[in-house]
Amino acid sequence: MGKFLHFQLMIESYNLCVELSR
Repeated sequence: MGKFLHFQLMIESYNLCVELSR
């Protein structure tokens, strides 16, 4: 469960970086 949450957090931060780099 904790691992899945951490994975989701990484995806969220990655999406944020992509949005900012546009």
